[in-house]
Amino acid sequence: MKLVPLRSQKAVLTILGPYFSPEMLAAAVDYVERFETLPMGPEEITEIIFKLVADITENTAFRKSKTRKVEFVFSRQLAMFAIYSEVAQYSLQKVGCLFTPKYDHATVLHACKSMEARYSANKSSRETINALASLMAEHSLYSFQNRLETIKVIA
Repeated sequence: MKLVPLRSQKAVLTILGPYFSPEMLAAAVDYVERFETLPMGPEEITEIIFKLVADITENTAFRKSKTRKVEFVFSRQLAMFAIYSEVAQYSLQKVGCLFTPKYDHATVLHACKSMEARYSANKSSRETINALASLMAEHSLYSFQNRLETIKVIA
């Protein structure tokens, strides 16, 4: 029989109630362990966001590139916006330092404002940003989606 971790005991007892058999306990522990997630650190969240942005925009070199081509700028700004929205521990300066040519806080702030403007006015950008938000939700990252819900859509 498995031992129930301390953080799972309350959930297991809530599911089973005061009367249970060993089989019921094992099933409840399996159920709780399947849906219980451990909190991710900021580094893990940023790596997930970088991977998702690279997958969505089909641009894997945006993080290390200095170019000002539209596809690279969009990918970089989208990653900055998502990371700043999702990771509360990171300041604007810290988000800028995550990219190879280190960007300052003003660049990250400009990226966030640009993404909000694109989201409200451009349908194709909105679809891309929403796709990123839904993929992030699959990784239990919901702050970005909550921020998008506050942006007023013009068109």
